[in-house]
Amino acid sequence: PFILGHLSTGPKYSHELTIDIMVDSIENSTSLLYCDTSWIDFGSGNFEDVFLLINKLKETSKGDMTERILWASDASIGEFHRDCITYKKHLDMFIEAIRKRYNDNILLENLLWKNARNLYNI
Repeated sequence: PFILGHLSTGPKYSHELTIDIMVDSIENSTSLLYCDTSWIDFGSGNFEDVFLLINKLKETSKGDMTERILWASDASIGEFHRDCITYKKHLDMFIEAIRKRYNDNILLENLLWKNARNLYNI
């Protein structure tokens, strides 16, 4: 069994606390946590906390654990479900930010769909 949660929709300190909990769970093998990042700072174009998560999970004592990071692993509901244009815009900003920061298409594909495929065995 695993636990899947969002990085957090709260302020920066909440994101940082969530990242610390994830890293601690990996380092101490206390739980199998996965993190969805699709709604973090939605529409702002600010992905600094996602970058912090990626960087910390790349550098664990157990190696690169970025396989624990997912994008849009859940179904959007309400306003976001109906507003495909806004969602697409946010996705495009995420893709551009990851490409600009890491220049790593394998990482990008893993975040967008391969990590979820591997987790859910699909």
